[in-house]
Amino acid sequence: MPKQDPGHLPFDPWQLALALQVVLILFLFYYNRYLALLMVAAVLSWGLYSKNTLTTERLTGSRTQLVGAEPEGIVRRALANFPVPLGLSSASGRVLLASTAFRELFPETERGRKLEAVAAELAALEDEPGATLTLSGRQYRVCSYSYKTAHERLAVFYLEDITHIGELERKLRDQAPVIGLLQIDNHDEVLTATPEGQRPLLIAAVDKYMTDWAQALHVYLHKYAEDRYTLFLTQAALSKCQEDKFSFLDRIKEISVGNSMPVTVSLGLGYGSLDPLELAEFAKTALDLALGRGGDQAVLKTPHDFHYYGGKTKAPEKRTKVKARVIAQALRELMAGADRVIAMGHQGADCDCLGAGVALAKAARDLGKPGYFVLTEITPAVAKLYTYLTEHESYRDVFIDATSSLRLATKDTLVIVLDTHKPSLVEVPRLLGRTRKIVIIDHHRRAEEFIPDPTLVYLESYASSTCELTAEIVQYMDKVK
Repeated sequence: MPKQDPGHLPFDPWQLALALQVVLILFLFYYNRYLALLMVAAVLSWGLYSKNTLTTERLTGSRTQLVGAEPEGIVRRALANFPVPLGLSSASGRVLLASTAFRELFPETERGRKLEAVAAELAALEDEPGATLTLSGRQYRVCSYSYKTAHERLAVFYLEDITHIGELERKLRDQAPVIGLLQIDNHDEVLTATPEGQRPLLIAAVDKYMTDWAQALHVYLHKYAEDRYTLFLTQAALSKCQEDKFSFLDRIKEISVGNSMPVTVSLGLGYGSLDPLELAEFAKTALDLALGRGGDQAVLKTPHDFHYYGGKTKAPEKRTKVKARVIAQALRELMAGADRVIAMGHQGADCDCLGAGVALAKAARDLGKPGYFVLTEITPAVAKLYTYLTEHESYRDVFIDATSSLRLATKDTLVIVLDTHKPSLVEVPRLLGRTRKIVIIDHHRRAEEFIPDPTLVYLESYASSTCELTAEIVQYMDKVK
């Protein structure tokens, strides 16, 4: 027979109390039924009160037991199972706590060991929040925080996996749009130097080469004229071209189908914007620069810079009498529609720009328009020529200074810039903003800096001087002596 606990009664005290109350109520009911009913009401009220009190005590006791159930242990276990690599170190640099994910990255992690001994890569970046770290082929961002407790300062750090972010950035960068404009530099010259029966074969060979090159790089290529193409490609394809330094520029010159002259091309590319119109404008500017620099090259324009590739071949002279006649006719019409003509060269004028400027000022006067040349300084290089010209009545009042040029210029004035195309080098830069009509005549290779929105450009780097270009133009202008 099991031994009974002396502190444990064989019956429930509440049951005994209830039995005594029932006996008392029956006794009172026999003598006074009203007093017995009052006793019943009192017993029921006491019972309900006791039940609520007991329930509250039990609930309070349970809550107290839950709250006091080792909260530090629960937090420690939660952090240990945290899915992100997380660690806690003391002020002395010893590991106090590390999550399972952290231990997977740094298997030698143990409580009490120095952080630099188990995770040297991380310890080196502990004072560089936001730094990146590559572990097991994945990239992490190091996030660290410092907390001060009652006894010491603790360091908490965790590693945020940003591998997917880097992959997305790389994918977006590789898919960035690029627009290109390609032109055959010497299309007419090559065909002229090729036997007539082989010209179609040469054209087909060039088209096939361009198509194969584009398909190999996944580039969209569209031929919209006999010697012009439009390209649409991605940054990934552009990077491949940059890696081999646009070697197709040299390989296309190896095409030989009866042609005695190699085929050369120029390519302008626009990159660095998501606006197609802006990219197209970049490509156009880059192509103009490539052609102005002699052709046989690729020029890449971004919002802030230019990059050049190729340009090894010395391009043949392409200036023709037809082009000079067209330029002359256009310039004559511009002079006729202007209220006056003001020519200017570069700062520190030389005989080349002065001679060309005076010739065009005289041509304007022969056409019935006031013509002037801006000269702010008589340098030793032009002193003799200036003296010689001012001795003649026809040229004496041709020369004006900067102040007079700004006073005379209106929106209908034709300004002719000679021997330069850089706005920073012209004699009077402010004069460019006074008119809507600007003509550029220059024999220098086109540079990155260029006067914006000129009405007419005659830029021939094959000419020996600007005076040579001006003489060609003037001889085709009617009524000019």
